[in-house]
Amino acid sequence: MKAKDIALIGVFSALSFALMFLEIPLIPAVNFLKYDPSEVAALILALNTSALHGVLVIIVKDVLFYFAKSGDIIGITMNAIAGIVFVWLVVKFWEKKVLSALASIGGTSALMTALNAVAFPIYFTVMKFGSAGQGLDFFLKVWWAVLLFNAIKFSIDFVLALLLNERVEKIFRLG
Repeated sequence: MKAKDIALIGVFSALSFALMFLEIPLIPAVNFLKYDPSEVAALILALNTSALHGVLVIIVKDVLFYFAKSGDIIGITMNAIAGIVFVWLVVKFWEKKVLSALASIGGTSALMTALNAVAFPIYFTVMKFGSAGQGLDFFLKVWWAVLLFNAIKFSIDFVLALLLNERVEKIFRLG
């Protein structure tokens, strides 16, 4: 990896990390799921360099956020998986914008809903909120909100990246 690549990953990781602090709960029923635009920075870098660079930004910002604020290994791992899958799918299908939007938003939302069916029971047990069964029961009550949250989150991220990338890609072509 070239020095320029490392510098870009560092700059976009710092931007992405800062954006993680803009936490907005979108659905009152699941106010622990908060929207932040941090994937937008990772996605813009990925679209202009490579999916690997975007994935590295996701990993760096989530590790930094874990130590700086969250301390929640399950939540931050889920955030990293969601970001990595989303960025990879957008980049993979970027040439066909509608397919890219459907694959990345739909695919990531479906995957994260399924993974939350596993994560909720683990989280309830680890955090001593109750048993794994209680975690699963809770998930079964809010699965629709988890799916809706992810669909909204990644729709916003996709649109923001689409709009911002048109302006930013010119800068990448200069360098």
